[in-house]
Amino acid sequence: MNKGIQIYKDLAARSFLIKRDGPFFNKDNSEQMIKEIRQTIPNPEVFPYQNDLHDFGIKKADLRAFNYLDLQDIFYGVHNISLHDLMLMNQNKAEILATYLGLYKIKRNTVKHNGLRNGQHEDTSKAFENIIKEIDREGYQNPIIRGLQHESPNPHSIERGNKQKRFELMPISVKREFVDIFKEDLRKAIHEKYNGDFYDPNCDGHNRSIYTQHIYNYFKERSESNKFNTKEYLDSIID
Repeated sequence: MNKGIQIYKDLAARSFLIKRDGPFFNKDNSEQMIKEIRQTIPNPEVFPYQNDLHDFGIKKADLRAFNYLDLQDIFYGVHNISLHDLMLMNQNKAEILATYLGLYKIKRNTVKHNGLRNGQHEDTSKAFENIIKEIDREGYQNPIIRGLQHESPNPHSIERGNKQKRFELMPISVKREFVDIFKEDLRKAIHEKYNGDFYDPNCDGHNRSIYTQHIYNYFKERSESNKFNTKEYLDSIID
């Protein structure tokens, strides 16, 4: 077994122990374990999978800052892709929101979406990198997201290029899953097309609070879930 895989195995096993609400969670020694985990990889500035904040740090007040159309786009974004837990844990809150917002904006733009999904190199890592760059470019055009980027707490460094370094460490299986889902056709709400893919509870009005609550609930449920056991977690990072 090469050194990289061994590092990931050790990291994953220990991370599972400190995952909130996990069967082995012990708040008394979690801080010490986090310190130990950071020592298992060469550069703690790109330490992956460390966003274990409640709701990934996303607060209702953060969501209320967006205008109606931006909230709608994020809401539609979460109905177009369910990011792998490792992708959520590997980002700060602004990065997560930028991913969902940017992804929906791209998929809604048929020309741009087709260009990205049809023009990707067969290499999964390269395709993943190219798609993430375009998603970030779209997402970070939003001034609210740019502002949230500088709000604490940020479990990961916000220095330029740090996210790219973190994502380079992402397991190839997670990258492949993301690329495959990105290539799928845009999922539309029931009111947008006959036999649509999901229900928009605010389709008949402009009540921003409905989107705010639904988006907040989504991230709350994701952060509290413990949908993979130790073996599945370990398997997901070994290719």
